[in-house]
Amino acid sequence: MIDIGNHTVMQKTLASSLKKSIKLLNSARIPEAIDYLKQVIKRHPRSTDPLKLLAEIYMKDTGEMEKAQEYLEKSLSIETNDVISYFHLGLCLEKAKKLNQAFEAYKKAHFLSPEDGPILHCIARILNQTKHHAASIFYAKKALEHLPNELMLYTDLAYMCHGLGMSTEAYDYYKKAIELEPDNKTSYSSSIFVAHKVPGISHQDLMQLAQGHNQKFIRSKKQDLSFDHSNRYDPNKKQFKLGFVSADFKRHPAAYTLISVFEKLNKSKFELNFYYNNKDEDFMTEKFKKIAHRFNFVQELNDETLAQKINNDQIDILFDLSGFTSGERLAAIAYKPAPLQLTHIGYFGTLGMPEIDFIIADKTVVKESEEQFYTEKVYKMPHCYTHCNQDGVPQANKEAPCLKNGYITFGSFNTFHKISKQVLISWIELLNAIPNSKLLFDSRSMMQTSDLDFFKNFFIERGITSDRIILRSNIERDDFLNSYNDVDIALDPFPLSGGSTTMEALLMGVPVVTITGDKWSGRMSSTLLNTIGHDELITNSVEEYKSKLIELAQDQARIQEYRENLKQDMNKSPLNINQYLPAFEQALLDMWQIKSNSQ
Repeated sequence: MIDIGNHTVMQKTLASSLKKSIKLLNSARIPEAIDYLKQVIKRHPRSTDPLKLLAEIYMKDTGEMEKAQEYLEKSLSIETNDVISYFHLGLCLEKAKKLNQAFEAYKKAHFLSPEDGPILHCIARILNQTKHHAASIFYAKKALEHLPNELMLYTDLAYMCHGLGMSTEAYDYYKKAIELEPDNKTSYSSSIFVAHKVPGISHQDLMQLAQGHNQKFIRSKKQDLSFDHSNRYDPNKKQFKLGFVSADFKRHPAAYTLISVFEKLNKSKFELNFYYNNKDEDFMTEKFKKIAHRFNFVQELNDETLAQKINNDQIDILFDLSGFTSGERLAAIAYKPAPLQLTHIGYFGTLGMPEIDFIIADKTVVKESEEQFYTEKVYKMPHCYTHCNQDGVPQANKEAPCLKNGYITFGSFNTFHKISKQVLISWIELLNAIPNSKLLFDSRSMMQTSDLDFFKNFFIERGITSDRIILRSNIERDDFLNSYNDVDIALDPFPLSGGSTTMEALLMGVPVVTITGDKWSGRMSSTLLNTIGHDELITNSVEEYKSKLIELAQDQARIQEYRENLKQDMNKSPLNINQYLPAFEQALLDMWQIKSNSQ
């Protein structure tokens, strides 16, 4: 509220009027306060205080951002250098999702007060929302100098650093956020996800982090609700009700992977029930609805109600498809609403929850010696834990681009958060080793000029000319996939490898060279390559990785051979849905029998 005591030069009548307005406001008589202030403004058209107070009411009390914007702009037309009004205008426009206009308002406030921490933070936040990540980090760090204990700054910085592949920095910022607010679940779960990419974080560390999350945010908050499944375990059962919990039954890599399995599952044996923790719908959502026995929107349900619903639906096998990613419902699953509970696809590690019986893996992503670091039993598929969905993948050009270009084009289409400084340096060394070679980078996660410049400048500053770096940011999947027609060899990042992007590259006839990592998150490309019989593209160190890439880049005939045969190799491998599906259905029967026999 406006402190009237500071307005000693204000006319007595205006001061009295403002006091009455505030009294109405403090008595929760909002409509009367608004009407009265409009009368005050008519009587004192050149005074900014009633304009600002009315704008504040519209912003904070009624949520009418357009009206708030109107009165703030009137105030600024009178008092053109009012920092607070520019700041409030920015807040108002940001809430109204007018991000570009909000940014301009914040910039004017920053010009008038360049060392103001909250203004710097707001600028950083807008830049982050508009995917200008590099610039956002700069302003957030400046804000941190003035606001060293501001929780949101640490979480924002963690998110932004992660987006630019700065995983260690992101992890450190999340840890600081947790120190400031130990009960912040989002910071804790995000830190676990990022920890997979931080050097020195072991399997045991990851399990302890997951168990800590379970104890702090799930077990300690559980209510008195339990379900009795003792009479439901029948090892000879042949028909099952499957339940799938996720926030990603929409345009999402996990959805593209899963939909072909769900479409082709034997419906006489398996009934499909989806629990969608999201309101967003698109063409992929419609595909899931079409094959569902029941499709439930559950975002509005609390954990206990969701658990009760799943139990009432008599689900036999319940899948978590999110892990620690956004939109998870682990607290509901912790009530054990189904006799058998699994985690699959959405996350690549243990969840630290005894209520989840199995995690579906394979011998490449989880070594036998690592099973001790999973609270779940590790069920290993006979070949690969996942499969390859070829729906919507266009036919690749028959000729490798190097044959007509006369130079090698490397490519990486992974999201930028997987590409660390170490990865970029290894790629610079590769470009230096192969004269005239180019690097094509196409990422749907990097769409703004400032981020593209940040990426390109990293190479230019280290001696790679700008014409050798090709940057694209295709949003549509068809355009994204067709970019592979311009790539000879795909570069897998490390320590977090590609997954869906590796499948897509191979389907488009582009060989992918990878480093097998020390965790599941770094072995996804390795298990795909093993499964299709191309382990010659798997390396075990950065030096071997570069050596393999140089060797392949110098053998254009071999690159063309890959172009002609990789898709066929994918089709005849266990990644093909027709081979994967029987193994997946058998896996469900196996896990059910194991669980039933243990009761």
